[in-house]
Amino acid sequence: MPAPLRRPDLDAPDVALRPRRRSKEVGGTWRARFCVVAVLIAALVAPPPSLARPQARPAAGKAQSARGQGKPGANAKSKASGKSRASPTKGSQARGKSPGSKNASGKGSGKGSGKSGSAAARKGASAPRGGKGKVRHRSPAEVKRLTKACAGKKASKTAQCKEFAAERRALAEEAALARCRKKPHAKTSACKKLLAAHRVKQRATSICGRRYGTARKRESVARFARRNGAREAEVRRWNDLGPASKLKAGRRYVVYKSPYEGERLRDGVLLAAEEGVLSMQRPERGHGRPALVAAIALAARSVQQTEPRGSHLVVGDLSKEGGGCLPPHRSHRGGVDADIGYYHLGGRQRGWLGLATPEDLDADRTWQLIAALRATGRLRYAFIDYDLQPELHEAAVRAGESPGALSAMFQYPRPREASKSGVIRHLKGHADHMHVRLACAAEQPCDLSEAERNSVAATDLPMRGRVGGEGHRGRLAPPSRLAMSPTPL
Repeated sequence: MPAPLRRPDLDAPDVALRPRRRSKEVGGTWRARFCVVAVLIAALVAPPPSLARPQARPAAGKAQSARGQGKPGANAKSKASGKSRASPTKGSQARGKSPGSKNASGKGSGKGSGKSGSAAARKGASAPRGGKGKVRHRSPAEVKRLTKACAGKKASKTAQCKEFAAERRALAEEAALARCRKKPHAKTSACKKLLAAHRVKQRATSICGRRYGTARKRESVARFARRNGAREAEVRRWNDLGPASKLKAGRRYVVYKSPYEGERLRDGVLLAAEEGVLSMQRPERGHGRPALVAAIALAARSVQQTEPRGSHLVVGDLSKEGGGCLPPHRSHRGGVDADIGYYHLGGRQRGWLGLATPEDLDADRTWQLIAALRATGRLRYAFIDYDLQPELHEAAVRAGESPGALSAMFQYPRPREASKSGVIRHLKGHADHMHVRLACAAEQPCDLSEAERNSVAATDLPMRGRVGGEGHRGRLAPPSRLAMSPTPL
């Protein structure tokens, strides 16, 4: 084996083994060159001081002013360097944008802005909102930033944070519905309640027409119905699908149809206002079948003749001319439905459907009106708030109604949940008016006979609760208030 080569200067015993050092002149030269290059790059990249973003901005037009910061900086940089490229190491400042411009567009992190949580929430993510019912899907970084910015009580009341909270609730509801539509979870009680509530919500948004759904590839009728919040039997009936029928991918099928679809107003007449007897809140919506119009007019006259000093009747919506859908009502299409106000104590005249409470409800006169409508033999039901039914029940007892008639007429004293019992039933949203529906054949003339008109006009109940007595009015209304003359509003 050949001997290794050795350097003579290192093999000598008198040479010390020390590391070689670079001279101070060489090191200082390279540091100076690096500093010069860094200063030149900074001078080329940084925007001029005249184009720097000011510290404070007015509240109006924040997003527009922030978006406008990018272009002037980019133009100044290109003029100074003569090139259109930007350094990838300088972030938003290399592109001529200020740090606040990202917050205005909804993509920045919001750090280093020196603003409080509420200010960051107002600045952040102000992109155009979608239409009603649309959910905006944000990036994880944006969700984290807005969650932190909207954590405070004061910040959560801003418009931006309210919109963000609504989006989070909508996404959570979508995730819960997707989970409940799967077979392992669809039979649980919580998922049944959630799906039922979602079905009611979807039907409420489809008041006037049908709602459709698009079938997916290899989707069964049962899965399609669950996904659209409908029942399989209804989907098959509405779309004429047999037991062995299959859905075609991409085709639209009916998933909701209003139970009042097809109802139109035939031989309709207008309910005219009568001074001192009744007034119309919206006259253009006062069209109805002759039986309904005559029953309301005769009943109001009968009540007013019993006590002329009391306030007159206020009538809301019946149907529009020709019938058809009348938003926001699901019914009121065929001229057999009417919104009728309550009589109030005190003699103060109202020109609209005023909210009634058990304390100011004139139960005797209101019950006389209902009894007059019942005398036609056509009253199918009357939706009245459950809290008002005890007062009307007492008024019917004072009028001499038998226990059997009371049980058939009132839902009360049955519980609030028994809303399908009796003619007078509870329905939410009927504390300022009652909704009555009369029975009329769709294809036949519907008018009151002479005997029915006489029965309505002859309805005169004994008023046992007059001023000074022990009845309803004697307890709640002083004589000075009942003696007041009606003052129309």
